[in-house]
Amino acid sequence: MLCKKCNIVMSISGTSYEPKRNKEDRGYRRYDECPSCHYRKYYNGANFQEVMNKEIQKSRSR
Repeated sequence: MLCKKCNIVMSISGTSYEPKRNKEDRGYRRYDECPSCHYRKYYNGANFQEVMNKEIQKSRSR
């Protein structure tokens, strides 16, 4: 993903944790961060570990 401001590849990824506001809220927000200007782009996708766990569960149920 490219940064809007400086057009550099956003390489730093992370998760910020917050208290849940309601039952639909997950309590965390994932983001990619630009290394030069520190602009954060938030997204709702699963991280690598969650994807791997989902695939393992699929293979065990077969």
